[in-house]
Amino acid sequence: MFTNIRENIEHELAARSRTSTLAATIDNVKRTCFELANSPDCSVKINVTRLNSFINSLDIKEIKRSSHLMDNPIEFRDEFSEINFHMTLHLFNFGHGFRHPLHQICGCGAWQAMKKGILRLHLNASKGFIDAEALIGLSVEKVNDYFQFPALDSSDYGQKLNLLRDMILQVAHCTGARLVELGYASFTDFIFDHSSGTQPSATKLVENLADHFPAFDDRRCLSSGNEVLFLKKAQIAIAELFQKLGNALSRTISFEDVYQFTVACDNVLPCVLRTLGIIAINPDLENRINSKQFLPAGDEEAHLRASAISVTEMILKSAKGTFWAKELGDYLWTLGKEPRFRKVERHATIETCFY
Repeated sequence: MFTNIRENIEHELAARSRTSTLAATIDNVKRTCFELANSPDCSVKINVTRLNSFINSLDIKEIKRSSHLMDNPIEFRDEFSEINFHMTLHLFNFGHGFRHPLHQICGCGAWQAMKKGILRLHLNASKGFIDAEALIGLSVEKVNDYFQFPALDSSDYGQKLNLLRDMILQVAHCTGARLVELGYASFTDFIFDHSSGTQPSATKLVENLADHFPAFDDRRCLSSGNEVLFLKKAQIAIAELFQKLGNALSRTISFEDVYQFTVACDNVLPCVLRTLGIIAINPDLENRINSKQFLPAGDEEAHLRASAISVTEMILKSAKGTFWAKELGDYLWTLGKEPRFRKVERHATIETCFY
């Protein structure tokens, strides 16, 4: 199993030819998710009656109150350093499928484990911020130290953390090398170079991130040969960058088109929508999820994510601009923290660096 998983990560991080894949645009995220969710082959079905009832029950003020920003426990010396930390943290915003071994061994879930690790990487960076050199120089020993992972372990949970350690190293080295290849010392240099101008574009910046950095190019090739795009990490990274620093850096990241984004969808939103009865899955898939079996990177996990995005696009359309995708995503994510949702098992796909 672990050999196949490592092969899929290598595939996700392999350079893609833009002549043979769909452009990484927000429009293509919306279109491909809608087409997949409405395909007769989709293993997830949308209950329109339940969806309409949910839409009618929404409290816009509550949605606005639920919108939040990722908290950072440190003071940054300047926006340059903060952007590097922010983009690196979202680069490593994956590992959802490892939440059970992480809770068992590290005492926290995937997001907190990755956040703690990137914070220590930032604090130990020789230049005072995370640059390409820091990513390339990440080692097994440093991952164990920064992420508080135990040494190599042959137990079941230990083997899974060994795999997560490998994924962190592959993503770090691939991205650091790519920055150097492009002529950038850091993510901030890349962001400034691709967003400055008279009208900075959030949608174009997401496309550039996915075009140049495979770990941001969140897409899945289906057994049918079609592709479906999600671009979760790139969208949430830029949406939060806009919320955090849009006013301070208005000439660089004050994006007028950020409201075109979709929700940032991983395994939480499909679980919330399942629990609400808005989406339904077949009994076999539900049994496998509930018994904590891993879903391979492929059709079924793509069906879950695509259906969730399609549902949220219908909600956003009905809202007519009263709230945007980041606010809706935060609201549904907050619901997912409530006991009735937390007790429902989420799907877990471990062989991916996309979420």
